[in-house]
Amino acid sequence: MTEGGWGGISPDGYLTTVHMEQAKADAYNNAIMEVQDESFMQMDATQYVAGQQATASEAFTNAVDNYVAASYIFIEATAVNNLAADAQASGDVAQAQAVQSYVTDNNVLITSQDVTDYNDALDTVELSGEIWATVEAVYADEQSIQGLQTMAVEFGYDFVNASDMFLDRYETGAPVAVVEFLDEAANIHWLTIDMTAQIKTVEQMNQAGNQSDFYNTGPTQDPCFFDPMAPTCPIP
Repeated sequence: MTEGGWGGISPDGYLTTVHMEQAKADAYNNAIMEVQDESFMQMDATQYVAGQQATASEAFTNAVDNYVAASYIFIEATAVNNLAADAQASGDVAQAQAVQSYVTDNNVLITSQDVTDYNDALDTVELSGEIWATVEAVYADEQSIQGLQTMAVEFGYDFVNASDMFLDRYETGAPVAVVEFLDEAANIHWLTIDMTAQIKTVEQMNQAGNQSDFYNTGPTQDPCFFDPMAPTCPIP
């Protein structure tokens, strides 16, 4: 456009300076071909399982903490019940008055929400413990980790796209550790490891618990752990 209106014409070859050079196009095409031929494994099975071990351990710890918090009302109720029973058996009026005073000054009623919270916390401990044990079994077995890696390479999976590992007892007809992937079409794919040899019976679990150092030397051996309000226990 000129000062007088429309009709300004650019000089000849004005855009020649920004022509695409064939050398640049060739360099771009070569880079694309290299990307297509390259295998970018951002996370292998060893890294994935190690991360899952840390995640599962933390989840279990949090579940236990939540269970302890949800259990407090029932521990307190047990203590109050024991105090009341002792007071009634002794016939000591002062002791009975002390129990009455404690019940009056403290909310020791068990609500339906307390029951729900306790049961939910207990179920979460069981589930998170089950997952942690599953991950630990895989984490401690180099052959299982290599098996996951081999399957991932075969199917073209990258563990950076995997969900958290879990234990399935029903879908496959046998207990298996599962690593789940979603493809671009949101289809679910599983890599599995047989966990049959790691499943324990109730008797085996109870026996292991009875023989554990925590059970034999831990705070549960102190009667005041379950009944802190007992007369023989130190005042909190």
